[in-house]
Amino acid sequence: MSQEIDIDPNAYTLPFSLTKTIRRDPYPAILPSNPSNSQAGKIILITGGGTGIGSSAARVWAHASALGIIILGRRIEPLEETALQIRAINAETKVLVIKTDVSIDDEVKHVFQQTHKVFGRGPDVVLLCAAVLEPSRLVHEMGTDEWWGYMAINSKGVYSCIHHYINTQSNPAHPTGTIVVMNSASTSILDIQHPANGIGKLSAQRLVEFVDASYPTLRIFSLLPGLVATPSQQPQNLPYARDDPAMSGMLTLYLSQARADYLRGSTMSVNWDVEELEQFQKEIREKNLLKLSWIPILPIGGGKGLAM
Repeated sequence: MSQEIDIDPNAYTLPFSLTKTIRRDPYPAILPSNPSNSQAGKIILITGGGTGIGSSAARVWAHASALGIIILGRRIEPLEETALQIRAINAETKVLVIKTDVSIDDEVKHVFQQTHKVFGRGPDVVLLCAAVLEPSRLVHEMGTDEWWGYMAINSKGVYSCIHHYINTQSNPAHPTGTIVVMNSASTSILDIQHPANGIGKLSAQRLVEFVDASYPTLRIFSLLPGLVATPSQQPQNLPYARDDPAMSGMLTLYLSQARADYLRGSTMSVNWDVEELEQFQKEIREKNLLKLSWIPILPIGGGKGLAM
């Protein structure tokens, strides 16, 4: 007779929880029905917008009264299905569907040109959800071209979207708007069986910091979606994958506001309570608590040894 094993659904969430309150479901501060989160008059562009977190985010923004939603993806069928769902939620929201492979630079460039053509301007917010998780393999088992192909989506695709978003603005040297890059807590561990995903996501996280430092007028964030039961989720994680997929879209409502400026260039998680986090915004900003650091002991002042 089989015996059920009790599991703690927060076993993988608690170690990464920065706030005492752990959020795994929508709550009032981030709901699209909250008047402070209204996106009336705003346009959002979402990569990976046909499925999973990207599709959920598109529906969230429809509920938040967005003026326009542009959804991108490599497969047209799920994009069209998401577009139907958006229109059912809010008939006033204009939807633009563009079949796009973010690893192909010319296709990304076309997306932003088309957005300007259809809407007369670029998006106010860009949410980068397009990503791929490679099959479990060690370095010697994955060919160079295959590894680079995954990197082209998880790293190059992010760069390409940011690059063309900036360059289609009237003054690329002083761009404006908000960019949210979906990331993963897997960047914090050496997941040796996924050398493309871990490295690609880590480079994207660092890119967020580079862009933030380069363009003071542009708002950019890295966002952790928690553990979501998407089709790409690893089977061993499913018992713990309790985070609502809509929470990432709801957090972008928060991140698009000036009240989130203390997180610019930083990493945020859907599991962290935003109101609790705001109480520590001065410390977060001044100490760069949510940004990457290099080798912990370096720099040490030079020539003083480990016994200093």
